[in-house]
Amino acid sequence: MVTVISVLFVCAAKRWHIHQKDVYTAFLQGDLFDEIYMEFPPRFKSHGESHAVYDMLVTSTSLQLIEETKTALQQTFQIKDLGELKYFLGIEFARSEKGILMHQRIYALELISELGLGAAKIAKTPLEMNARLITQEYDDHLKTQESAEDELLLDLGAYQRLIGKLLYLTVTRPDLAFCVQTLSQFLQQPKRSHMEATMRIVRYVKNHPGQGGLLSSNNKGTLEAYYDAD
Repeated sequence: MVTVISVLFVCAAKRWHIHQKDVYTAFLQGDLFDEIYMEFPPRFKSHGESHAVYDMLVTSTSLQLIEETKTALQQTFQIKDLGELKYFLGIEFARSEKGILMHQRIYALELISELGLGAAKIAKTPLEMNARLITQEYDDHLKTQESAEDELLLDLGAYQRLIGKLLYLTVTRPDLAFCVQTLSQFLQQPKRSHMEATMRIVRYVKNHPGQGGLLSSNNKGTLEAYYDAD
């Protein structure tokens, strides 16, 4: 993903054209004259599929060169042309004179719906001020009434999966990075308070599900630093 964003950063700055294609796995194409044995991943078995699809980006300053490249690829591989880049690896792209806007609105809305938070109250901040997020080991050491009430989660996997989905959301939402990284420290023994804090992040996302990052077309490729911001 870092490589993809780096490429898009250059494309935005240099105003290159970007087209997207779906490429079926090359190793399954052509005629086989030898006996082979292979096992497909479970996700393909469950859908009765016998192939995998991979996304590919083609970029250039010339639209003609892009079309020629796509034509050459289609003569060799089974490829679906998706036109200009709009949606890639769960990330949506909108292009203008200002640059390329990356956001995960669909991904965020699906996460909100999956957790049943469609009618939940919006959180103004991703974490509560002065929130006490402590480990189970620390609770065992204190043995207070408060720590006793903050029991361990029975469904460990639910917390781990939610943290994983939020980590992917930080690709376009760096404002969530600190909170998600903090809560990811409790993956081995998550407690009720940790899950509540994680759900609060989702309620915060609900406030602006389409918020993202702009890859500016006016970027000069220089590093800028600020100080005395207060």
